[in-house]
Amino acid sequence: MSVRSLRLFSLTLAVLLFATATVSAQAAPWRVVQAGDGTLYLLKDGMRSPLVPSPISDEELAAIPDADPIYGDLPQAAPRVITVVATPTPAPVAPAPAQAAAPPAPAAPAVPAAGTRENPVPIGAVGHFASGWDVVVAGKTPDATSIVLKQNQFNTAPQPGQQFFIARVQATYGGPGSKLFDRSSLTTVGTSSVACTTFGNSCGVYPDELTQNETFSGGTISGNVCWAIRSEDAGSLVMYDSSFGIRPEARVFMSLH
Repeated sequence: MSVRSLRLFSLTLAVLLFATATVSAQAAPWRVVQAGDGTLYLLKDGMRSPLVPSPISDEELAAIPDADPIYGDLPQAAPRVITVVATPTPAPVAPAPAQAAAPPAPAAPAVPAAGTRENPVPIGAVGHFASGWDVVVAGKTPDATSIVLKQNQFNTAPQPGQQFFIARVQATYGGPGSKLFDRSSLTTVGTSSVACTTFGNSCGVYPDELTQNETFSGGTISGNVCWAIRSEDAGSLVMYDSSFGIRPEARVFMSLH
């Protein structure tokens, strides 16, 4: 074979090898894939290479025009060296300073237990007296002056600035054996802070006086009790048991207003 023929054969063989390599490359294009954990790989020549992005600022990225998207397979004309660029991770935002907690609302003042002078047992409710009686104020007539004066001709009118006050009382004895209810122990007091008793501030004769019959355990008596009170006390009047031997702290106050 001549030198010229040998050169032509070599050139033809090189072209065939180049064509074969090109066809082989077209049959197995490079691919960019993503694993389940989010890692990117470049598949080429039967090997995989992890892709590590280079940082770029938002301003630099915005200055580069957009091209057509690439879906996995890289174009044949793609360069052999590929740079994968990722936008920088935004800096963590500092949490807003915590606002000072609002001071707790002041606690509401404690309401005294029912039965005190400030919080008397309401009308219609039961007051448990230390003497063993369960007492209920069933009703009231704050200005009973005309009723009392009509009841008996010998009754005298209350002093100036005073009026007769009638309360309807029901009492049930719950102690052992039997007992007499002492209606004279029922005492009243109002805003004047001056107590009135049925003996020292008597109304005289009035209708349906509370009986004082002997009452056995479980028995109930009912009737009216009357006091001559200061008119200024009528809207704040309370009743309590002032029986001998009842300690002041054991008194049960009942509302008459």
